[in-house]
Amino acid sequence: MKKCAVIKLLIAGMAVILMVSVGVGCGTDGLSTTKIANGDALLSIQYKIESPKVKFDIDDVTLDFSYGHSGNSIGLGQHYDAEGKDNYILSCFAVYFCDELYVSSFTDYVHSDYRSIDNCYFIKEIMVEAFHSDNYLNERKMDLLLRRRTIFSHKEEMTVPRGVFERENGKLAFQVVGINYSIKDKCYIVEHLSFISVYYEYLDSQTIVLS
Repeated sequence: MKKCAVIKLLIAGMAVILMVSVGVGCGTDGLSTTKIANGDALLSIQYKIESPKVKFDIDDVTLDFSYGHSGNSIGLGQHYDAEGKDNYILSCFAVYFCDELYVSSFTDYVHSDYRSIDNCYFIKEIMVEAFHSDNYLNERKMDLLLRRRTIFSHKEEMTVPRGVFERENGKLAFQVVGINYSIKDKCYIVEHLSFISVYYEYLDSQTIVLS
């Protein structure tokens, strides 16, 4: 009898967990999207975008962004100068917003200033040592339903620049890229790694809906 009672209790407990799990996220109007992507340099970069709402004033599309890596140090792609010499070094990482149309259009080109690139909105730079630290290190853990979840170490609130929403509908993109610098040529090459995007649509001239 005691054994049967324990089994029934376990079954009831699992049922409660399942009901709670199904209820979270299904009965809300918020936004939550996650992407695990392998970059060209064999570094896994994870992104997550969250918001308790999906409708925004165009001047205040403020969301929670989580991002980081899985523990591997990023390498450097080969970028050659006019003489065929690879003289670039990884100087930092940079965070950008843009329309998905331009997500990789500015990479592998030489730039005099990576903070000012057409159609791309520079947000900030992160030093190499800082990005490789535990502050941006993510973990993969099992939840109670034996599903693997990414636990982000870094999360920050950011407002998407209005200029990103240049079409009636499209996708806003958020990405972290590698910035390679040539001491010899005094210029930069942006190395595309991966990105996350969210669909947007205008309700009227001042209102955006995300999905």
